[in-house]
Amino acid sequence: MIFSFLAPVLLVSAVVLLLMGLGFLPGLGGCSHAFLSEVLSFLSTFGEGHPWMGLVTIGFAFSLVGVLFDSYILYRQRFLA
Repeated sequence: MIFSFLAPVLLVSAVVLLLMGLGFLPGLGGCSHAFLSEVLSFLSTFGEGHPWMGLVTIGFAFSLVGVLFDSYILYRQRFLA
């Protein structure tokens, strides 16, 4: 469950940090700013206007799916194997 939560959170955080870092390079500032604003806009959609709440919401959704997959695999392993 924790890994299912952390995987999308760390991936999106890494993308945001990469885009912020690319903003310091000459010639890539405008492009990275445009992509960064799109990523933050996407996250704001799920977080009621707050990008970090959107990131947590996506993390919880992935965590729920991970728990459902783990329970299904446990069921298949114990009762159908």
